Formats: sequence, structure tokens, C-alpha cells
Amino acid sequence: MLNPFENTTTNDIAKFIVQSRAGGRTERCHNIPHHGSYNVAAHSWGVAMLLYYIWPDDFPRLAIYCLAHDVPEAWVGDIPSPTLKYTPGLKSVVENLEVRLLYRIALRSTTELSREDEAKVRACDQLEFWLWAKEQQAFGNRYVQEAITEIERHFLEQPLPDLAQKLFIELSENTSLLPTQQGIIKELNNERK
Repeated sequence: MLNPFENTTTNDIAKFIVQSRAGGRTERCHNIPHHGSYNVAAHSWGVAMLLYYIWPDDFPRLAIYCLAHDVPEAWVGDIPSPTLKYTPGLKSVVENLEVRLLYRIALRSTTELSREDEAKVRACDQLEFWLWAKEQQAFGNRYVQEAITEIERHFLEQPLPDLAQKLFIELSENTSLLPTQQGIIKELNNERK
């Protein structure tokens, strides 16, 4: 990737930083009542972590796309996917705005990636949303069921890239989505003996 900061002043970079941080604070899924905060920064971190675990060799060059892909939502909002899907022409207008917004603050768009790389970032984006919804469900949030049904239907209609699809099946069939919290420090200290 070319250096986006070549011929850029520190004043410009300071403005880019302020604007990109605003994108991170933008709340996601405003149309689904949910427990706690779910902002772009938390989502993007989750997308990047999924990419790291699924495609670690690609992480160094694709991480910035994971971290920055939803920053424009600070200005265009987090438009629900059914609205984008079923409103003719809206998706392309929004995507065009998002690409221009990203470039304005020296970030890059996934539209410049190869099809394979774009599919990897998109798969991590979708899996992160599915994981968030499943975690919400584990907290007792019944409002997320429709979102889970829709994203799982999407995975059937447009399967994820092979490794991501295998991980999705493993997570949905064989893995508890509740993290182990109690006893970790005890286990680590017992390993040292």
C-alpha cells in the first residue's frame, strides 16, 4: 500500500485522527434494542481479531481495512442491511459516499482490494455481527433473533469463504460462545508448578 501520508502535514494528520475516532464512537444496530454499547470501534476490533485467527498471514496487509471499514458511519449512519438490500440504488449511493469519506481522511476502502481479500474482510465483518447477536441472545435479548435468522439465511445463500464457513459451523454447532472467566489465573499458576 502506498504511504497515504506522503506530502501530508501534521495538521492534516491531526484532523484525520479526530475524524476517524468519531467513526469509532458511532453506535451500531440502533434499530435493534440491545444490552450495552455496540459501537464501530468494538465491532471493527472484533472484525480484525477474526481476520487474525482465520487468515493470520493476511492480517498485516488487511487489518487496516477491518479497522476502518465502518468509520464513514459517523456521517452516513449505520443503515440497516435490509434497507440497503431492498431499496433500489441506495446501496451504491451509500458505498460511493463511504469510499469518498474514507479517502478524505487518508483511509482506504475495501473496494480497492482483490475479490478474494474483500471477501475475507466481509466474511469477518458478517461473522462478527453474528457473534455479537448470539452473545446478545445469551444475555437474554430476544430482539436479536430476527437478525440471527437473517444473517444465517445469508450464509446459506452466499456461503462464506471456506475457512470462515468451517469456523462458523464450528462456532454454531460445537462451541460455547460464553468465555471462560473464572479459574483462568488459577490454571495458569498451576501450569507453572
